[in-house]
Amino acid sequence: MQKSVRNIVRFLCVFVAALVVLGAPTVARAAQGTQLESDVTSATISAGTFSSWLSQPVTVTLQAPSWASATQYHFGGGNFLPYAQPLRISAEGKTTLYFQSSSAGSIEPLQTAEVWLDFSAPTMPGDVVYSKPKSDGFSYNFGPSKDFLSGLESYDVTVTSVATSSTVLAETVASTSGSVSTLSAGTYDFTYVARDYAGNISLPRQSQVMVGLDKPVITY
Repeated sequence: MQKSVRNIVRFLCVFVAALVVLGAPTVARAAQGTQLESDVTSATISAGTFSSWLSQPVTVTLQAPSWASATQYHFGGGNFLPYAQPLRISAEGKTTLYFQSSSAGSIEPLQTAEVWLDFSAPTMPGDVVYSKPKSDGFSYNFGPSKDFLSGLESYDVTVTSVATSSTVLAETVASTSGSVSTLSAGTYDFTYVARDYAGNISLPRQSQVMVGLDKPVITY
């Protein structure tokens, strides 16, 4: 009986030792070649956010994780370049930055960041046409603007009293048509501009409207 127990104990010791010897290299390789998913190169932009339209050049800074010894990048073509300082991006349109960091025997998956730049204002809106006149206001419909990069986001409409130079209406609208009401009799400047998704603003267009008659009188 004692001999059988000794044999069982001897077998277990040999089996555990074999597991340790066989498993050690695997654990070592995993520790050397694997990083946490969050432990990758990060990118920060000097203004705004990535993948949103901006109206000025920006710089992008790459921060390698602690385990990395080198970082490289390219702009959608060609060979990788070594990263040494923040990258200035000033080309209009959408630019994709590719980057990754590495160390001996380990390299992270390829990372990307998009920078969208638009420096051009929309075209000036078209002439305004007034309809459905009433004694305390007016309805309007003006020609749309065009924007060739980020796209039109909205229009800023302002109504100002000529007599008092006070603004009686200032609103941002998505449509080129609308109405203005509850105005006192008098003459008003009606001004409107277009705005694109990067924040660029068109040249203003303006006309004058006289309210308080049977119908508005329009001057340009």
